[in-house]
Amino acid sequence: MWENLTSLIPDAAKKYNFTRTLKAIEICQQFRSLSKNILPPNFEKHADARSFEEGTLTIEVYNSGWSQQVQMNKHKIQEAMNQKFGQEIIKNIRIKMAEKPQEQSEF
Repeated sequence: MWENLTSLIPDAAKKYNFTRTLKAIEICQQFRSLSKNILPPNFEKHADARSFEEGTLTIEVYNSGWSQQVQMNKHKIQEAMNQKFGQEIIKNIRIKMAEKPQEQSEF
């Protein structure tokens, strides 16, 4: 009688034509998870995966030191991501300088 929501998402993505967007979200989320094993501690406070389009994962960094860390580990990140997805899904990693988002206060 009840269906698991995660089983409905792929069908809805096809029906409403947001399959690529859903895949991009999944890839960015996997990067956040895998980067903890590849990059130095607290990486997530200094950078984030922002988009995935046509084989390119864009990572925003908030200073040049973290840009260098990503640059030095690009091949490890790419290899881990492709291994996780079982195919060459990441063909390129783009590093983009960005302003650090302001932290929101918790109420």
